[in-house]
Amino acid sequence: MMDQLGIKALRPGPSGNEKVPNHANTDESLANPYNNVPDPLTMNDGRKVTTAEMWRTERRPEIVAMFEKEVYGEFRRTCPR
Repeated sequence: MMDQLGIKALRPGPSGNEKVPNHANTDESLANPYNNVPDPLTMNDGRKVTTAEMWRTERRPEIVAMFEKEVYGEFRRTCPR
């Protein structure tokens, strides 16, 4: 199968030896910190969520819409016949 796909060699997995370039990273400080996560209590237009009602009726639907578009992907609501 590898010949059919044109794969000549497999990439080595993480090594247990910390002195080699492909060692396994177990230090959390070296991991991606995701420091650009948006504030969930700030609306897309910059307003702050101040009440539970505002969360339920405005902000939560914004977050759901972002997930549908960016994470899950858009899909057809009806099947074509």
